Amino acid sequence: MSSSKQLKHNTYALQDRIAIVTGSDSGISQGTARVLPQSGCHVVVCYHSDKKGAKETVKQVEAAGHQGLVVQVD
Repeated sequence: MSSSKQLKHNTYALQDRIAIVTGSDSGISQGTARVLPQSGCHVVVCYHSDKKGAKETVKQVEAAGHQGLVVQVD
C-alpha cells in the first residue's frame, strides 16, 4: 500500500450498537470492552466467576457515557 493511501475508519459504524464481549472481567477482553464506547458502542460484559472485575468494567463503560450490562455466563 502506498503511503498516499490511507485507510479510513468509519467511527459511526458502531454508534449505538451493542457489543457482547465474553470474558470481559479481565485481560484483553476487558481492555476491548473498555475501548468500545469510544466508537459509540454499548457493552454487555460477560463473565464466568469474577463479578467484581465485570462490575469494574461496566463502571468504565458507563463513565464513557454508554450503557453497560453485566451478565454471568458459563
